Amino acid sequence: MSDHTPIDLDVPLAPEMNLYFFMREMSGALSHLEVELLEHLVAAGTTRGWFPKVAQLVERFSDHETADAIRAAITDLRRRRLLYLAADGEAIASIVGGVTHQKTAITVTSEEGIPFHVLGAIDALTVAPMLQKAVHVRTKCAISGAPIELELDAEGHLTKMKPASLTAFVPGWDGTASIPETVSQNSHFFTSDKELHAWQHAHGEPEGMPLTEHTLRSVGLEMAHAMAALYVKMSVK
Repeated sequence: MSDHTPIDLDVPLAPEMNLYFFMREMSGALSHLEVELLEHLVAAGTTRGWFPKVAQLVERFSDHETADAIRAAITDLRRRRLLYLAADGEAIASIVGGVTHQKTAITVTSEEGIPFHVLGAIDALTVAPMLQKAVHVRTKCAISGAPIELELDAEGHLTKMKPASLTAFVPGWDGTASIPETVSQNSHFFTSDKELHAWQHAHGEPEGMPLTEHTLRSVGLEMAHAMAALYVKMSVK
């Protein structure tokens, strides 16, 4: 949206940390209605695999809010980059946490057994503690195409990782660009450090945080848990 404004951080930070500090700022700025809307959308996207359209959201919440108030809240969620609409302006493409109705390379299944999709590797590491549910993640190495599987418990701890040499990349964010297009969709899993470094080299050593075989379980999960705590604050009444 044209009314997106850059984040204003008091202290310059590494690009891979900008998203966290932006979300921390947003987590304390939402209205009760905005939290209600996100809670409904998270539940729909992760238990049904699809989102209601804007008109359906307006109808769903019209028993206690005016249509103008609901549409204004949706506009504000867009401005805050917590909700992205499709080109038609009615369908919801993705929401906070990278949950999307679009088919992506990363499929997540929770205890309800309904598969849904997330946009990037950082979203896959975040989704279990965000939902507070155990999840199973299936994807492929962004270089070799080899299958990758993860299982995380409800607290976001890895209980299964195949292959054991799994790595990932978390792109940096400049505070202005689309989060799905610049962060989530460029956050990938790899089967080992070799493939991770090959991808970085092929893409001109982009800014961001490589999560190596030695740091994915520590730094990677610590980052994911911190982000998930903010997402819960924004989407649970």
